[in-house]
Amino acid sequence: MEVNEDVMAANKRAFLNFLDEDVGKGFYMKAIRDMVQNKRCRLILGMDDIRSYSLDLARRLIRNPGDFIQPISDALTEVTRNVDPKYLKEGERVLAGFSGPFGFHKVTPRDLMSSFIGSMVCVEGIVTKCMSSSSHSACLQKKQKKKGRRSVKLFNRLAYPCLITTLSN
Repeated sequence: MEVNEDVMAANKRAFLNFLDEDVGKGFYMKAIRDMVQNKRCRLILGMDDIRSYSLDLARRLIRNPGDFIQPISDALTEVTRNVDPKYLKEGERVLAGFSGPFGFHKVTPRDLMSSFIGSMVCVEGIVTKCMSSSSHSACLQKKQKKKGRRSVKLFNRLAYPCLITTLSN
């Protein structure tokens, strides 16, 4: 567990250095001030900026995001608290988002394969229909009743035959 904490601390230092190097350019400091002013808690980091700072850091972030997301959030929270100590309440954090080129990690839903498990990907696509899982469940129940399909009670839930739903209008 200590090695993991050491890795997390090293990754946090790397992103604090990344944000400190930005002080000359001021892009991320301005973005943090805008985030505070607009009362948001998420900052978008550019993959190009991370790559130009350290190509190795960008590669490790894409290949192993689990080792970086928490330290990046910690670094952003620390910098935000330095900019405006009153903005974040106790326990609140600044979250990170990523934009820009992801290389071969930018895929379509059809290109998404198991080889990407554990790595960061950018999935491109068009959302044509979106519903919450509870409304989706209710929709399936209505369809089943209309079609007159038989359902079996299992652990106080209805069990349905395999259904394939399409996401088209």
